[in-house]
Amino acid sequence: ANVGSGLTCTYGLVYHAFKRVSLVGNYGTSYIPPPTNAFTLNNALVEPQTGYGVDGGLRFRLFQDRLTVNTNYFYNQEDHQRTDPPVKASINSLLASNAATDPSTDGRNNLGLPDIFGTDYQSQRTSGVELEIVGQITPHWRLMFNVGTARVFTFKRYPQAKAFVLENADSY
Repeated sequence: ANVGSGLTCTYGLVYHAFKRVSLVGNYGTSYIPPPTNAFTLNNALVEPQTGYGVDGGLRFRLFQDRLTVNTNYFYNQEDHQRTDPPVKASINSLLASNAATDPSTDGRNNLGLPDIFGTDYQSQRTSGVELEIVGQITPHWRLMFNVGTARVFTFKRYPQAKAFVLENADSY
């Protein structure tokens, strides 16, 4: 069984720079325990997913606090995201195929190599901006508008698959 433990934390601040303007910031970490009986491409137990995020922005309170405008920038990074390597299906397809000189009908190679299984890792960064506008129309009605952007970038993709292919190229 996979075993793991982690500490997560969040720190934040709100600085009231002016009567109607505040500067906000936040930092947090994340930890997702590894799933039970989940394995990597190298037949090892998977590692926990970890990450961190930062965000910061400005808050504006206008018209006697009846209109609030929040702007925000965020950046998050997650490591050890589990993903299927793209070579796994191709290798398993090759392993399940007979060689041209193999007349057997069982549809399995005669090398005796088992299918590969398990997952690999990647890391991911996400960043973007957000805008939120909240208007108190009457004491009983509030109108909200929120829009945001996000840009996702994956990196450190398939480190185990790259090594696995190089180590086992002669077997296939």
